[in-house]
Amino acid sequence: FDGPPEEATSRYFALQAGKISESEPGMLPALRQDPLIKRIQANDILTSARARQGGESVSIQAASFRNEKGLHDFTVKQSSAVVIDIVLQAKNSTDAAHVGVHLYDRMNNLVFAAGSPQLQVCPPRMAAGESIIVTIEITLSVQPGHYTFSLNCAEISAASPNLGSLHDRHDGLGPIHVWQEDGVMHPFYGIARLPMTIEFHH
Repeated sequence: FDGPPEEATSRYFALQAGKISESEPGMLPALRQDPLIKRIQANDILTSARARQGGESVSIQAASFRNEKGLHDFTVKQSSAVVIDIVLQAKNSTDAAHVGVHLYDRMNNLVFAAGSPQLQVCPPRMAAGESIIVTIEITLSVQPGHYTFSLNCAEISAASPNLGSLHDRHDGLGPIHVWQEDGVMHPFYGIARLPMTIEFHH
């Protein structure tokens, strides 16, 4: 293959995973045109991805991002929740299409990563050609600044819960701008907020 490095990488991972052959077309059938999928497609953030890789047996077809005000905007108030809607489509039938998010700071340090396995959410079985919507809500309890993120879909390995086979991954999405209100007590200091309790005793 002679072409963009991102596509070459994607084809390589796909072939390694044995998901597709070089002769197979890269495009999947058109998605169902229901209103929610149309809304996600109309506000699709995947075009901003810096790279894409994976076998794409299950692909992330579109994704949208909403801030705490419900707006399709990457400007987010500190410690507020955002919603990411993802459209998944199965090229082959599967019952293992787990999804997850990786969040990186401006120096590309991994700040946080988790997905349906960590939350013990079991994905539904998908028939070949079927599409579903996955909604992720995440509270950005991080310091003010700029962040990028990736969205991924993978199958967990039977050998280890911390290993797997990548279906599809979109890297470098965003950037998210997390801002902090002036004149109020900072909710925490440092990189991220950790669960914490304090008790005073006589």
